[in-house]
Amino acid sequence: MRNFYKIVENDYFVLVYLIVISLLFFHPNLTGHGTTGWDTHDLIFVNFLYFTDAISSGYIPFWNPFIQSGVFFPNLNLSGLFTPFQLLFVFLAQIFNPAIVFEWMVQSYILFGGIGVYLYFKKIGISYQIAAFGTVAYVLSVLITFTGQISFVVSLSGFPWLLLFVHLVREGRYSFVPVALIGSISGCFLVAGYPWMNFVNGVLVVLYALSIGEKQKTFYIQVFFMLCFMAIIYLLFMLPGIMDLKFNYSLFNGDFINVEPRLRSMGVQPATFGYHSVFQALVNVIDPRLASYRTWVQGVGLLVGFAFILTLFSRYLNVTKNQVFWFFVGVVGVFYASSLSLGITHYINEIPIFNANRWMALGLFYTCIALIFITTYRLEKTSYFLKTYFVKYAFILILTNILYFFYAFTPHLNDSFYAQKVENRVKSVEFTENKRFMVPNNPSFYSFNDDWVLKKMLYNHGYNNLGNPWYWQFKGFDFIEEVVSVTRDVKQSDPYQRISADTDNTFYPKYTKNITYFFPSFGVDDSSINFSLDESFNYKINSILVSPNETKIELVSSNSALISFNSPYAPGWNVYINGEKHKLVKVNGIFMGVVIPNKGSYEVKFRFDPLTAYISFSLAYLIIFILIIILVLQQRTVQKQR
Repeated sequence: MRNFYKIVENDYFVLVYLIVISLLFFHPNLTGHGTTGWDTHDLIFVNFLYFTDAISSGYIPFWNPFIQSGVFFPNLNLSGLFTPFQLLFVFLAQIFNPAIVFEWMVQSYILFGGIGVYLYFKKIGISYQIAAFGTVAYVLSVLITFTGQISFVVSLSGFPWLLLFVHLVREGRYSFVPVALIGSISGCFLVAGYPWMNFVNGVLVVLYALSIGEKQKTFYIQVFFMLCFMAIIYLLFMLPGIMDLKFNYSLFNGDFINVEPRLRSMGVQPATFGYHSVFQALVNVIDPRLASYRTWVQGVGLLVGFAFILTLFSRYLNVTKNQVFWFFVGVVGVFYASSLSLGITHYINEIPIFNANRWMALGLFYTCIALIFITTYRLEKTSYFLKTYFVKYAFILILTNILYFFYAFTPHLNDSFYAQKVENRVKSVEFTENKRFMVPNNPSFYSFNDDWVLKKMLYNHGYNNLGNPWYWQFKGFDFIEEVVSVTRDVKQSDPYQRISADTDNTFYPKYTKNITYFFPSFGVDDSSINFSLDESFNYKINSILVSPNETKIELVSSNSALISFNSPYAPGWNVYINGEKHKLVKVNGIFMGVVIPNKGSYEVKFRFDPLTAYISFSLAYLIIFILIIILVLQQRTVQKQR
């Protein structure tokens, strides 16, 4: 029995708990007999698979031509695919089934977060058994319950590491270079996370540092330095997506609310998924099965709740700054999650960035975190008798908690045969037909299927909430069925101006109506394009090659004509005719084209070279590389001096 206790009390045994959790809850996923569902699949996995196939086909994709007639690829958290952590799994997917590798990546975030929580607990002086109990509670209630939204898991798995780094900086053992490197790597990791959650985490880290700093000026400066580098690297990866969104919404004044709530709007969208009362939110913190209204957050579980209540009656405990800090975090989380019932949502919507989230229930994640941290700390500092009893049976209590969640929680799982579908997919990201598969639906309807990535067919629909907002008004028109149109039927368009409308939402339909008025003629905004009637006009497209960053057409035309590339324009697109760069023409309001001046044979190439993304991503890697070089040189200098 003593040998058994020696094994389970080893620091490395916490990995056994974490691996048991992954195998118990997600063994179908890890072995190819299931996939994580919801937005993790619909928004992240399909793009992971596209990115993987593009890499294997010799492309670094900055444009996805397969959905919505083409969209900018590294938008916001999809930029995470360009970071080292996810690139590791992209390369593994060149060897193994990408569906299984992706599930490995999901579980690696959970494992990484669990290790971070454990190291944080150890750093603040929590003994092994209690730290393991708190770690397992964090993983069960905060990380595994929401794998259907992988961006949340990324942000919440990175949060305890930030707290750990604050304590490492506080010890004063690091110079500014390693502190900057820690911040840079943290920013790189969080790129794949949920932006609102990342911002909240950053604010909490600042407040946490202030609460434990005891007015240590050097400590505050170093934490500020770390967070600055974290923000710089994070924003460098996010900048291309932000710039793309800014361009897509450049015609609006800032109050646009999309009729489809899953699509991005400029104004603050109505809050949703909140609790009906503070009491209901508090019950959900413990276990949502006890409440009348069950939503996303699963709660900390009855065992942690019981342990928290038990420590409340310990007369040996003093209230510390640590407990006060997490108490206020927990309270704010409850009020945020209940804001709809309290009537304070209006005030939240007035706070920039904080109003970027419409799922108010997410506040309860931070209440769960606070409750776990307070409980773990109080168990460590409670009476000798209670602590001794808890430590003696910690192994059993931890396993009981795992089994309790296994009984109470059902993971977001998809098709058990999906891995086989992925194995049999079309892998090439090159398309050689001048047609798209049209999904007939209401222009505002947000449709999803993943045939585009499995069959590599061009679609007019697509599940991408960050695409061009104008595209949704055009995607049902017949001309989009062609990737490239060649025509002399051209009309001069005079788009409706925003200044003529009271709001963005009155401007939106009038602008599109003004453009679609010309259909089936093609509207252009260049008065120099004016073709005469030519009843004998004919052309032949000999070949077309659509790839991630380029579309190349070889054609023969009997006269001058407009070549319309029916893909939304974005900064970075250029056009070349027979190798020479030419002027792009705006076609039908949001698409692009070029004029071939005479009859003859032509090679027309539309190429996407997003300079902002090239510079931004390269600069992020360069900063990290320089910091590593400086750190290595410093270490060598120190060793020589010794």
